[in-house]
Amino acid sequence: MLRTAILALALAQSSALAAEDGTPHAPRAVLDGKPVSIAILINGYGTNSNRDDAAMRLARPVNEPFEWFEVSSRLVRAHLANPGHLGYSQLTLDIDAGGAVSGCTLGKDSKLPVDEAAICGDIIRQRFIPALDDNGNRIEGTYRVTIMPRRYPADKDQAHAPLLTGERDPAPVPMLAPRVDQLFSFPPSPFWMRAFYADPAWRIVPQVGLPAGVSEADRAYTAIIVSQKGGNPACRVIERSGIAAQDNGACSFATTVLGPVWADASAQNHRGVPLYISRQGEKLTAYAPDPEHEKSTRMADEVEHRFIVSLTEAGIFPEGREASPLRINLTPDSSGRVRHCRIVTSTGSDSADYATCRIARQLASLIPMEDIFGRISPYAALLWKADPTGE
Repeated sequence: MLRTAILALALAQSSALAAEDGTPHAPRAVLDGKPVSIAILINGYGTNSNRDDAAMRLARPVNEPFEWFEVSSRLVRAHLANPGHLGYSQLTLDIDAGGAVSGCTLGKDSKLPVDEAAICGDIIRQRFIPALDDNGNRIEGTYRVTIMPRRYPADKDQAHAPLLTGERDPAPVPMLAPRVDQLFSFPPSPFWMRAFYADPAWRIVPQVGLPAGVSEADRAYTAIIVSQKGGNPACRVIERSGIAAQDNGACSFATTVLGPVWADASAQNHRGVPLYISRQGEKLTAYAPDPEHEKSTRMADEVEHRFIVSLTEAGIFPEGREASPLRINLTPDSSGRVRHCRIVTSTGSDSADYATCRIARQLASLIPMEDIFGRISPYAALLWKADPTGE
């Protein structure tokens, strides 16, 4: 509340200076004693109207969302008059099969200086490249727009900030590593692994990775974390198997039989290792992370070469591969075959987009990303770009 009050008082000093061509800059104000420029940050992304049937191509605007608003638009006029009234807001746009906006809804907790009718009136005439289904047919889609303030430093020696932008603040958000024992889901995130994981000295070395071809449905696993912060290792069960004897005995088995110890563990340097425990007959078996797991989804060079040749022969790159804006997201199945193809950046042609995904499903095979135990990750997708040097 105090921060809001300070900003509100300072906005009396705000101004919207104009560039030489008459285009206004972001209005300036004083926040916490520091001059800032408050721009309107606008981004958007297509979503599936039908969650059970993922579209091959999501709806995408012809112009970037921050380009939708003229200086005369109601949003811009209201922001220039009262820049402190802009907060985080979200719009949901319904896009028909012809690429027109057929519906517009403002999120209930949105904070805009204008109402739903005004903001929707500003954008209702925007055109979209419509969504496509897996057969290449145009279908209805949905597009979400986020609108929020972006603050720029506004010292007298700094250039004026743009009024409208699609670029987020590049300043990294500081992240504090969690404590080694603050683990609540399995397997641990890459962030946790980088912060705490190190292969310990073992009394008995566990197996590396989960056995291939054995699903969790076929074998019940208990997930545990063994950690050391100085002194003796501690253990906690993260996920239970439902087998009481296995779950209750997992930590004792890990700390006494396996006996992991880290020579460099201390009160300041925490160490840990995630383990799966399962029972085979009367014996407990442990599985440790696989350091050789596939850390990203990739396409083998020879497979990519065949894929590019087929796309070229199909006329997907009329001006050459490097000149194409095409970007696609490929999701593999457990064997590496393409299960789903999604157009991220269109060629500009429905038929070329459809042909691209048809060829990808027919020819492309992937080496899927794995989690730290060697299982194919549910996020094992590959973003493939026609222009390998493009951003």
